Order: sequence, then C-alpha cells, then structure tokens
Amino acid sequence: MLGVWGLSRAFLSAEFGGTQTNNGSTSNDLGEFEALHSQQGTLNQAKHGTSTPTIVNESQTASDSLEVQQQIQHYLDNGHYDSLAQYINSHYSALSAEDLARIRQHYSTRAQYLKRTNKAKERQRLHQSQVAVFDDLDAWSSLADVSIELRDWPIAYDAALKTSHLENDTLKLEKVQFDLVKIAANLRAELESQKDEIGINQLYTTLHQAHPNYARYQLELAYSYLRLDQADKARPLLTQLQYDLELGEISQQVLAKLEQKSQRGTQAPIDQPRSGEINIPLQRSGTNLIAGVKINQRPLALLLDTGASITALDNRLIKRLGLQPTGQVIQLGTANGVRQASLYQVKRLQLGNFTLANHTVAGIDLGGTERFAGLLGTDILNRLNQRYSYVIDNQRQALIFKPKN
Repeated sequence: MLGVWGLSRAFLSAEFGGTQTNNGSTSNDLGEFEALHSQQGTLNQAKHGTSTPTIVNESQTASDSLEVQQQIQHYLDNGHYDSLAQYINSHYSALSAEDLARIRQHYSTRAQYLKRTNKAKERQRLHQSQVAVFDDLDAWSSLADVSIELRDWPIAYDAALKTSHLENDTLKLEKVQFDLVKIAANLRAELESQKDEIGINQLYTTLHQAHPNYARYQLELAYSYLRLDQADKARPLLTQLQYDLELGEISQQVLAKLEQKSQRGTQAPIDQPRSGEINIPLQRSGTNLIAGVKINQRPLALLLDTGASITALDNRLIKRLGLQPTGQVIQLGTANGVRQASLYQVKRLQLGNFTLANHTVAGIDLGGTERFAGLLGTDILNRLNQRYSYVIDNQRQALIFKPKN
C-alpha cells in the first residue's frame, strides 16, 4: 500500500537512527575524497541564537565552528550519513548562510565522488541524508535519480513525486513526469503480483490529484476503477479524456464498450421503433445547418458541427438552465487557439426521435450570437452510431438515420 512508501523528514530521521558504515569502502578512498575537499575552507561565522541577547566570544565562536566542521567531515569521510543529518539538524540554528552553502557543497562533492566510483547504494543514502537536512529540489531530484538507477521504486516514487511539486521548469518537469510514469508502472506491476487492486487505485489517485492535467495518470485511474467494477467513477474520467489528442481514441473505444454494456440502463439511448428510416429536419443558415433539440424539455437550436468532438452550449444558457458542473475541465481547439472548457451534465437531451440520458456537454462563449445556442458535436452522433448509421443529406436538409442490422 502507498502508505508505507511515504518518505518524509520524520521518516528519514527515524530511518537513519543507527551508525551504519560503508563496510570500509569509503575509508580506502579517503585520500582522494580529502583532496576533493582541500579547497573548500572551513565552516566559520556560526550564529548561536539564544532567547536573550548575549555577548559572544569570537575565539570561542571560531572554535565551535571549527568543531562543527571537523565533525561534519568525520561523518562524511566514514559514510555515517544518517548521523550526519541528525548532527546538522541539531546545530542548524547556529549555522550561518555561508556554513549552509559549504555544507551543500560537501554533499555535492561527495555525491560526485560516489557516482564516479559507482557506489550507487551509498549515494542513495547520502541523498537521503541531504533530503533530511535541506528538503529542497536538488536533494529530492538527486534522490529520485539514484533510486531509479537502483530500481528502488518505492523511494524513487516518493522522491520523484516530491520533485514534481518543486520543479518549475517546464522541460525539466516533463522529464520528471516521464520518470513518474515509469516508476508507477513498476509499482503497479508489483501490486498486480500481489493482486492489490486497491493499492493500484490509490497509486493513480495520488498521481491524478497531484497532476490532474496529466492524461496518462487519468487513464490509468479510469482503468483501475473499471477493474474494481466502479464504472460510474471511470466514466467521467474517460469522458474528459476522449478529447485528448494522444489518448482520446483509446478513451472513446472504452466508452463505446461501456455504452454497449449499459444499453438497457439509464445511459443508453432511448428511441422510437427501429423499423424504417428516421429523418431529423435541418434548417439552413447561410452555409450552416441548424438542428432542433430539447435539453431538459427546453427547445434549442444547435449548429451541426461535425468538426466538434463534443456538444457545447453557450455559458450564459448553461447558467439559465441550471446545469450541474461535473467539476472537470477539458482543452478545446477553437478558431482562437486552445481554450479551457468546463463540463456539465444534461439529464435529458432529445434529438428528433432520440433521447439520450445523462449526457455531458461543454460550456463555451459564443460571443452573444442569437442564431443558435450551441454546437451539436459528433459525440451524440457517435453514441447513436452504435445502433444506427447516419448521413447528412444537404439536398433534403435532413440528418438521416437507418437502423443497423
């Protein structure tokens, strides 16, 4: 379960309570590592904060700073990274900004040395210590990288997820997301081997909540809900994803299968007897065709737009109709570029002889036009197309449906 994967400062402090060594490997290379530190100077100018003003003896302060420096160096040289973190944290309030900068450099230099000498496991312990001290982007991203290298997926997951929250650079964040997808796939495989479907659901719930606009997590979460027989929770996620450029086609296929299973339920289209041809009149407005529909019993005119993947209504009309928002937002391509659109639930949508229950529509700004109230998209036609073939007859100005055999 994900709960045991949390990697926090408290966890690290508890985890690093002993005095592990690196089995002597570090001390054998001590000369090289000391050479790397030869130009780093000493930790000085330590600031000892007290509750009341005191007179600080400069020689004593210098002596204390040197003692701290020597102790830090001792822990580093002997690979006692757990004790190092505890020691720095216990003296943190007394360290100056210059002291902390030099300690960061100690960590960086030691990490470079361990990477060059292929000591990945020890490097992971070093970065765990660094996280416990600084809890910043550099520490977490370094811990994520080495944990991926070691295929230590639980620690890699916590570190990469934390990194994704801290990273502000778009290109670097894409790399972090790529790593998270890989890490999550390996964790999912482990959970599948344990038949822990709830654990998988928690995994992708966390990722989706952390990054709601990242489509891959949303699709995996929808799949998880389906495996848990919770189609009611999977459907809204898939509905939103069907307009995604990369995963839209997959989502549409899954939704079509769900629709077939629920044809006898409230989600299925309700229609008149299927014998014969069903014609829905269209009105021409310039080069456009307008279809008459009813939304929650209210007659409306919608522009037939086969280039629209979702039926959309003007935002002002949605407000007047009192449609309930689903809480989801999608990206819609418009003449003015990509725009965000909120989704709303329509209890009953009628198109000619057809009635569709619980249909999702998008809210758009039509700019005050009075010719039509929204767009009739291919999402409705695709739902009906499971049982009917259709053509748009421009000469007869009609939308014609024929039952499939």
